[in-house]
Amino acid sequence: MDEAAIARKLTSIDLSQECVETLSLWVLHHKQHSDLIAHVWIKCLRKATVQNRLALLYLCNDVLQRCRKDKPQFLASFRDVLLDAGPLLTDPKTRKNVLRVFSIWKERKVYDDVFIKQLQEGPDTSGTSHSKKPVVTRSPSPPPPRTPSPPPAEPSPSEDEVIDFEPTRLVEQVKKVRKLQLDVGAKMGSLSATKLDISKSDVLAECKDRRHCEQFERDFDEGIRCLRGYVNALETSLSERRELAQLLHDGSRYYAHQLSDVQLVTEAYRSFASRVRGVNDGLGRFRIPTPPPLPDECPS
Repeated sequence: MDEAAIARKLTSIDLSQECVETLSLWVLHHKQHSDLIAHVWIKCLRKATVQNRLALLYLCNDVLQRCRKDKPQFLASFRDVLLDAGPLLTDPKTRKNVLRVFSIWKERKVYDDVFIKQLQEGPDTSGTSHSKKPVVTRSPSPPPPRTPSPPPAEPSPSEDEVIDFEPTRLVEQVKKVRKLQLDVGAKMGSLSATKLDISKSDVLAECKDRRHCEQFERDFDEGIRCLRGYVNALETSLSERRELAQLLHDGSRYYAHQLSDVQLVTEAYRSFASRVRGVNDGLGRFRIPTPPPLPDECPS
C-alpha cells in the first residue's frame, strides 16, 4: 500500500451514499495502514473542492462509525489529523453539514466533548492555541537533547499490491517467449545437423592430409558458430521467461486485489439492498388497505 494508490481511491469519491460506503469498506479492509490512510486523507482534503471535502468528511464519519467495535485504530489515526482538517471545513455552503457530523460524533461518543468542541469552533480555537505563546523573560535552562524518533517504517514492497498492470504487455511477452522458443529449437536443429562430433576420439585421426585438415577446420568453425548461436538464443529465452514469470506473478497479485475490491463493492450493494428492503417493510405498515367495493358499485 502506497500513498499514490490511496490518493487515487480518495480523489475518486463523490457525495453519493453508495460511493462513500464502498470506499469506507475499502478503508476498513486495510486497517493495518490506518495511519497512512489518515495521512493521505488530510492531504487530499487540502487539495479537494468544497463538495469533495464534504464527501471526504462523510467518508471519515462512516469509517469512524463502523470501526469502533473491531478496528479502533482508525479513531486514533484520524484524531491526529482532524484538528488540521477543521480550518478546511468552514465554507458557508457546507458548514451546516459539517457541524451536523460533529454533533453526531458528540451524541454517539465517538470522541470526547473537549475534542469535538475544538472541531466545532473551527480555526479560531486552533489559531489561538497556535498563535499565543508564552513570552520568555529570562533564558531558561536548555532542555535535555532529544533523540529524534525514527520515521514510520514503510511497508515492504512485497506487501504492496500491484498498482499498474497491463494485460497487453503480458500477451506480447507470451508471444515473444513463444517466438524465442521456436528460435531455440531451430538453433538446436542446426547444431545437431553439423558434421563435427569432437566427442569421438577418432575424429583427428581422419585428418590425413591438408584437404582433410581444411575440411575439419571448416566443420569445426561451423560447429562453434552453431553452438554459440544456440547458447545465445537459450540465454535470451531464459531471460524473457524470467520476465514472463514476473508478469504472471504481478498479474496474479493485481487480479487478487481487484477481486477484493469487487467483493467490497458487492458487500456494499448487499447492505444497501438490505436497508431498502427494511425501509420497504417499514412503509408497508403504514399502507391503508383498499376497502372492498360497495354492492351498488359492483358491475351487474
